Amino acid sequence: MVQASPTGIIILDPDEKIKMMNPTAELFMGVNISSAKGIQLKDLNKSSLAKEIIKISLNETSTISVSGLKKYKIHKSSL
Repeated sequence: MVQASPTGIIILDPDEKIKMMNPTAELFMGVNISSAKGIQLKDLNKSSLAKEIIKISLNETSTISVSGLKKYKIHKSSL
């Protein structure tokens, strides 16, 4: 269900390292799970979206504009 979702979903472990990411999230972040698994979101240097996501507090929803080209609605929550 998570893998087929058109919504980008990233699951982090308690240390905020990437545990799972669906194909939509891979597309948005510009990385694939095989290279991102086990890496903290803040360490995804290629992704300006990741840098914006880490600024969001838990249980907060925010709209992020990256490079003025695309807008993303982000919700950060725990499972």
